[in-house]
Amino acid sequence: MSTQRKTNRGTSSPERKRVALNINEPSDRQRLVEEFFEQKLVGQPGLRNAAVRAYARGISVLKRKGRPIYVVFALGKRGTGKTFTPSKLAEFIHGDETALIKIKCGAYKEPHRVAQLLGAPPSYVGYKDPDDTKSQTPAGKMDKSAKLTRHNIVASRKGSDVPISLIVVDEVEKAIEELEDVLLSIMWEAEVDLGNNETTDFSDCIIWLTGNVAADQLEKLGKVIG
Repeated sequence: MSTQRKTNRGTSSPERKRVALNINEPSDRQRLVEEFFEQKLVGQPGLRNAAVRAYARGISVLKRKGRPIYVVFALGKRGTGKTFTPSKLAEFIHGDETALIKIKCGAYKEPHRVAQLLGAPPSYVGYKDPDDTKSQTPAGKMDKSAKLTRHNIVASRKGSDVPISLIVVDEVEKAIEELEDVLLSIMWEAEVDLGNNETTDFSDCIIWLTGNVAADQLEKLGKVIG
């Protein structure tokens, strides 16, 4: 059957074809996340656009090696959607708004508290031998020996098979120097060394930082935006 049709001037032109939405196509998936946030987040176009860009980068085949998928600094007053937005992004990606890892910087005010993110080194209380198969955490359960283990990065997806994880760093202006060092390593190198000498890879993670800091204070955190 010909795909040509006659116009009112007697010339031929291709018939327009309707194409079904294919959620496996990156362009269609991006369209879906845009529509999702238009419904879930009223106003706040900056946050909405950041979430869409982060997701688009996550499903793109053109990722930067040795860096996280995307880094967002969400700055502003309380109640403006800074932490609500990544939870909705987790809901869109994994079907669960709690499918993320949250680091509340205010809870890590001493160096020994920061060490809880990385786990205890050998010979210290709480050390977990990575070669001890009997002590390994079951799949889907969170490893309590260190918050930033690779196991937890995957487990935070709550059973979803989408290879994107979200790390929310709340109130980044409260981060002490030791925590800043951890965050910089994640943002610049997409990895961090744990107490048990294992290295956690963050190259499949979206890092979402929130805070009430001025723009000139971002310099000490590397000005890593996007």
